[in-house]
Amino acid sequence: MKGNILDINNYKFPDHSINAINKFLKEEVKTNIHFVVSSETISLSIKILKGIDIWNNKFDLSKINAIIFLLFKPQGKGKDLKNLILKDDDVKLFRQYLKESKTSFKIGIDSCFACRIASVCNDFTKKEKMFIDTCEGARMSCYVTSDMKFMPCSFANHDKIGVPINIDYKDSIKNIWTSSEVFTNFRNKLESNPNICPLEF
Repeated sequence: MKGNILDINNYKFPDHSINAINKFLKEEVKTNIHFVVSSETISLSIKILKGIDIWNNKFDLSKINAIIFLLFKPQGKGKDLKNLILKDDDVKLFRQYLKESKTSFKIGIDSCFACRIASVCNDFTKKEKMFIDTCEGARMSCYVTSDMKFMPCSFANHDKIGVPINIDYKDSIKNIWTSSEVFTNFRNKLESNPNICPLEF
């Protein structure tokens, strides 16, 4: 790091992460790597898609099952790092290399990233459109916080969008899912435009 800026050219992946990957691979455990893509790490993600070993032979890439690219969202400890949100041109570049991936392992993206790509790139073929699934929040997924608030998305601000679960009423979760304003509004936004993030990062 240089100040608060990631020094991509001299970045060293933590030894504990490399060691963990090697332990999994040694035991023949199907192993995925999750890689967060931001404005700082976009160049590294492009290198991965080009088939370049950014880990410098610290583990056997041919034994990796998949790398899953996760879209950076400014939440939690990163809530003030809005400068790390991917620009549209970066999203287009990533998508181009994603289609031409040279990796020996599978590639995946989270639904947030699929959503962002779909919102920026509007030139999908019919076949591609059949396989794109964007935000699953309030449709196929939800999240319960440690303080018992029910939310359509784990990246939502639980103080603003979290609905308290009444543990004394067994149908509380079902009622929140089906009838609450929070979940209804979330679904309505996705129904009007499946390619947007209802949280508007």
